[in-house]
Amino acid sequence: MSQSSELREFIKKAINETADTDSPRLEQVRRGRDGARDVTLSYIYLDEIEKAKQWASVAVPDYLKYCQFAAEHKLDPSSPPDILVDQPWADAITAMQLATFASDDGLLSSVTEMVSEWATLDFLDECRGWEKNLRIEAASILALFILDEPYNNHYETIQSKFDAMESPTIYAQRDYHIANAIVGTASGETEQVRKSCKYLDEYHESLDEYESTPMEIVNINSCFCVAIARQHGLDVNYTSDYVPDSLQSY
Repeated sequence: MSQSSELREFIKKAINETADTDSPRLEQVRRGRDGARDVTLSYIYLDEIEKAKQWASVAVPDYLKYCQFAAEHKLDPSSPPDILVDQPWADAITAMQLATFASDDGLLSSVTEMVSEWATLDFLDECRGWEKNLRIEAASILALFILDEPYNNHYETIQSKFDAMESPTIYAQRDYHIANAIVGTASGETEQVRKSCKYLDEYHESLDEYESTPMEIVNINSCFCVAIARQHGLDVNYTSDYVPDSLQSY
């Protein structure tokens, strides 16, 4: 079975038969927000961009909920567990990625304003730069870039922490290259974006397991970097086994 056929079969199973495909809602798809994300990636791969935009918009609000839960001190900040360092900000980045795929400036602006506020809270300072990953700084850089606000301090932090790591984990490298692609977009450095996308594809290929078939076939991180760069006027024509030609329409 071809990958396109696999993804069409996935969509068929994921979306309820009674769903209104013209006005999709989260409750119409299996696995909720993750299912909506996967349907979005499937439609991107299949070059059905308008459908991808619809499902991306559906998924965004729910991805923000857990990040808000953490940012509002409902997780104990006195001894931050791994989950405070990683998962809320992974959800925040996914929300911003999906809002970018949705091509909805209002949605993207509202999402990034919330993430920017949460990710810069003082009580998170002791979480920043953990060797496991650099997720909080990557989320901050992305949000501030989209809001056209200064992000240099966060980039200097992620750069210095990354350079100080004797053997950076693949997750630290992933987060660094997401941030690096954003900085490349901001400075108009097309080749910097391309190089980061290439690394993100190498990271994606190195994973032992994937959350779902769409998350294996489509690299959400490098696809996002291409989409946001193109939306900001860069002619990033990067494609790969994990980044379909359809991203060139952004």
